[in-house]
Amino acid sequence: MCFLPCLDMELSTRNKFRAVNQILVFLAFSFVLVFASPTFRDCEASTKSPSKATILLKRADRCRARLLASKKKKKYRHYWLRCINHYAHVAKAYPKSSEAAFALYREARLYAMLYIYSGLDKDLGKALSLYRKIVEKYPSHRIADDAQYRIGEIYYKYKKDPAKAYVEFLRVGIKFPSSDSRPKAEKMLDKLAVQLKKRDLMKEVAEAKKYDGGGLAKVKDIRHWSTPNYTRVVVDLDRPVGYQHHLLKEDISTGKPRRIYIDIKGARVGSDIDTRIPIKDGLLQRARAGQFASSMVRVVLDLASIGGYKVFHLYDPFRIVVDVKR
Repeated sequence: MCFLPCLDMELSTRNKFRAVNQILVFLAFSFVLVFASPTFRDCEASTKSPSKATILLKRADRCRARLLASKKKKKYRHYWLRCINHYAHVAKAYPKSSEAAFALYREARLYAMLYIYSGLDKDLGKALSLYRKIVEKYPSHRIADDAQYRIGEIYYKYKKDPAKAYVEFLRVGIKFPSSDSRPKAEKMLDKLAVQLKKRDLMKEVAEAKKYDGGGLAKVKDIRHWSTPNYTRVVVDLDRPVGYQHHLLKEDISTGKPRRIYIDIKGARVGSDIDTRIPIKDGLLQRARAGQFASSMVRVVLDLASIGGYKVFHLYDPFRIVVDVKR
């Protein structure tokens, strides 16, 4: 008598189990789609906690501290590379974090220190590359000016290239005018200016002998550009020459402004250059050049204002550089 009701109950129970199984299969499939998808993995990776970068940076710092405290470890390259790799991992895993710039800086410092032990140019090259990466990729970071200063330091201390060191130290003031690295960079510039002058005097003598009897040097071009801190004027010549420079006071009686002039010996003005160049940037009014004597060119910079100036020269090709500072 209960056959039909019992059958109905059995069918109802089976249908319920079937429905539950279908729901479970659907949920499992959805779980796989969501959690295995690249989008989810990307989102998960992008939510890495910044504190993780700090933890990894401190771990790298501990590695460095143990390395530098051990005379034995400093003798073996793999100990250096172990700490270097720790810093590299921080910069690679968290490139948008503040810790990334610190990691790159400390990695560069280790490469520079490793060079003292290894003597390998590739270690010094790696340090330079990392410092430049900081300056270019993290220009607003508080360690960026230190990185630029370190570039100059490498050229001065290790590569023994005062001319390149001068340029790199000069960039500290240009790129980071308000930084705490600027005063020490300016001290290095003053020191290098003296060294370059002594070195180049000897080179000038040698070059003069090489070109002796070769006629007058040619002033090929006069270029200029302005920055917030200084204006640079460059006089291009076809070979090395001697020169002198002077700063003249304003002459009210003749209406002539304060001016810097450079007398270039054994030279002539090229016929194809502009000899009167308006600048008007608040520091310089104009630059002008003329044949002051049969074998002397005078370049004059008419000043609007001046805080200081430097005159130096560079080679390959030879050029006279005038920096007028605010």
